[in-house]
Amino acid sequence: MEIDVTRTAYNTFAPIGEDNYEDCKKFPLGEVFRCKIWKPRNYKYHQKFFALIAVLFDMQDHFENKKALRYWLTMKAGFFSMVVAPNGSPMYFAESISFSKMDNVKFEKLFNGVIDVALKEICQGSDKNVIESQVNTIIGFS
Repeated sequence: MEIDVTRTAYNTFAPIGEDNYEDCKKFPLGEVFRCKIWKPRNYKYHQKFFALIAVLFDMQDHFENKKALRYWLTMKAGFFSMVVAPNGSPMYFAESISFSKMDNVKFEKLFNGVIDVALKEICQGSDKNVIESQVNTIIGFS
């Protein structure tokens, strides 16, 4: 069961909304439960990431499609896994950025890492604020 909660001033967690409150009442008082807590992703921030990829794609001429650029930037930012092929050679895979695979905290690190890589390897001399301004214009962030 998944329940949305918020942290209170007393370092406890309280359910948000009537549905979550009703679900919490199903748990017996005094029982111990193990919880996995993560901050749900912000969909607008997810859109912002793809707007960033679009801006960076227009600033480069090496990659033929945005997906390849996204994978490369993701891996260069340190978000990848490696497996060893039967012949002993390493194979690298960009981490999934799906909502279920990457929480908001990690996604923010990816976003900032991609900008850092881009400033070093794609758009040297550009300013981070200028890139973010272009991205914000695309998706209507102020």
